[in-house]
Amino acid sequence: MTSIAETTKTMQAKMDQSIAAFRQNLAIYVNPEAGPLADVNVRRAFSLALDRQALVDTAMLGNAGVSFVPPAGDPGATDATKLPYHQRDVDEAKRLLEEAGQPNPEITLSYMGDVAQAHHPVYEMMQQQLAEAGITLNLKSTPLAEIAPIFTTGESWTDLVAIPGSPRASAAFYLEPVLLEGGVYNHWDGNPDADKARELLKAAKSAASPEEYTDLVAQLATEAADQALEFVPAAVPVYFEVWDANKLHDYENDAFYSRSALDRAWLSQ
Repeated sequence: MTSIAETTKTMQAKMDQSIAAFRQNLAIYVNPEAGPLADVNVRRAFSLALDRQALVDTAMLGNAGVSFVPPAGDPGATDATKLPYHQRDVDEAKRLLEEAGQPNPEITLSYMGDVAQAHHPVYEMMQQQLAEAGITLNLKSTPLAEIAPIFTTGESWTDLVAIPGSPRASAAFYLEPVLLEGGVYNHWDGNPDADKARELLKAAKSAASPEEYTDLVAQLATEAADQALEFVPAAVPVYFEVWDANKLHDYENDAFYSRSALDRAWLSQ
């Protein structure tokens, strides 16, 4: 007869093996056209200096998952912990910075300061982690209205910009805006660091079978991580709201899942 303790242990093991559907990446897009991030070794050092599990456990209080592209929970997702430069190694990060001739680079990260407040501790903790490798991360809190043109019309930015993503039907889509011509986050045109990733993306989009597609998406994730074409510190759950406007009044839903408007809302019978 199985004891309660044994049953509980078995259930916990099954839960631990499951993959939580953390489908919204806290995506950080790179502009490599100028500055420290033009050097792949600086980008790799940046990636190596991040302790992603600590970001999940501490900055997000465990309500997140270690991720890359596609995000954790997506059917096409690769285990981010096994990707190149995704396991923290501060000493190797310092070595790469020395090799790049930039032992103390200064990098700017713009993020939406007036929304998605739950994500802000991630960027602040990243700043602390990167400092241990000699990287100064300047955090630029920017109103959504000023960041919006980046993802609507393709306006440029300096170094890095954090814009949370959204779930997509196609695993390949997550890198389309980064790599393909006309993509709003694409500053890689003419940059050989992105050539192989671009070809893998095009091949995935024309794959002849689901098996070939899955394999190419996995290769694409590995190549994008190896060249550090994008940074993803974590992925968070996606929420959906269903509410009756005839009963819940003066409430407006927020695309970035803030519930601040609830303090003004009221219910009727």
